[in-house]
Amino acid sequence: MKNILSYIGIFLLIIFSFFITDRVALVIKQSDPLMNEINKNKNKYKINVEEAIVTNNTIIPGINGCEINIDKSYENLKKIGTFNDKMLVYKKIFNKNLLKDNYDKYIVSGNEIRNNVSLIFKIYNNTNQNNINKLINILSESNVDSTIFIDGTYLEDNVEYVQDLINNKFEVLNLGYNKKYNKDLINWNNSILDQLNYNNPKFCYLESFSINDLTVCQNNKINTIIPDIIVENTPVITVKNKIKNGSMISFDINDTTLNEIKLVINYINNKGYNMVKLSELLSEDNEKCK
Repeated sequence: MKNILSYIGIFLLIIFSFFITDRVALVIKQSDPLMNEINKNKNKYKINVEEAIVTNNTIIPGINGCEINIDKSYENLKKIGTFNDKMLVYKKIFNKNLLKDNYDKYIVSGNEIRNNVSLIFKIYNNTNQNNINKLINILSESNVDSTIFIDGTYLEDNVEYVQDLINNKFEVLNLGYNKKYNKDLINWNNSILDQLNYNNPKFCYLESFSINDLTVCQNNKINTIIPDIIVENTPVITVKNKIKNGSMISFDINDTTLNEIKLVINYINNKGYNMVKLSELLSEDNEKCK
């Protein structure tokens, strides 16, 4: 019995010693000038969340924030012995309605806090190849980042050409077949694109509400966009009248687009917008967070 009590006493003493040691270490850490400096600056370096805007069945993506990871930042700064904001470590603060939790919503715009817009072009199976080539040359010469949605039949018949587009930094996405998404073929098209560009972004493209297409995309965990600007006959006038921060601007590839796309690009540049790929426009990551 005495031996058991002795063992219990030793065990409790060890536990108490660990507790005291941890408490002492915590007190020392909290009184360290480096820790004081981190705590003093934690609000200065915090980037607040921009929450997503959800209205019925539509969503405008939010932008995640971040704040200083106090313990990891302290470990980093202890190595150099002085406060340096470039050595701070951050952790994300997520907005409440992430896109990955809202596949049942139509994305109708990028977040307006950013001065970004996205040019989107559609290649159908019957799109004139000469027009496609002319457009690609214009976009390349203008050094414009853009996104191209490609019809499934065109993709299957022109894999090498699509590979060239990807190699030349165009973002290529799945347009379905005649702008309809088939539950049996959606993954087939995306798998082809993944082979051409590993981990290619995935979005579905619609121009009006379609519960059937939305459901197919939702079931495959793909977000669906409906551009807020769909250009038809007058590209320059349409863009001038409707463009705003976060706009997704959609064009068919035809003679009208080819005749005016340079003017559209110049107008957008002169207004100070950044033209970015769709995946960047809709990204919830915050470039201010390290």
